[in-house]
Amino acid sequence: MVNFKSYLGEHVLGPFNSHFNCVIGPNGNGKSNIIDAVLFVFGFKFTKLRQDSLPSLIHKSAFAQPEKASVSVVFNDGGAFIEVSRSVTRNGTISYKLNQERISWNDLRSILISKKIDLNKNLFIILQG
Repeated sequence: MVNFKSYLGEHVLGPFNSHFNCVIGPNGNGKSNIIDAVLFVFGFKFTKLRQDSLPSLIHKSAFAQPEKASVSVVFNDGGAFIEVSRSVTRNGTISYKLNQERISWNDLRSILISKKIDLNKNLFIILQG
């Protein structure tokens, strides 16, 4: 994550287990923002991320107001690494990348579904509540 919601600068999480992971911790420490980052990179709408617009996902504080936020997820696909990224700028420009190459959302979505990431039923992530 880079400048995403409460996280100023770059933050690396993981590596994660290939079968099951959960995010736990005390109230107010950013658990929901981690889940929002996963939802963001997989193309979910800003309303699902508890925001009124995509640019509002960019970190904003008295210390810094960066122009862009991005989230990347790296998968190990049988020994080959696949990186999926999504970014948003303050003016609302959104871009997707697959292995550092720009890609349309429709093409990326098709690739993710072919890798068994079911974006239709959203069974790869269970939200709180």
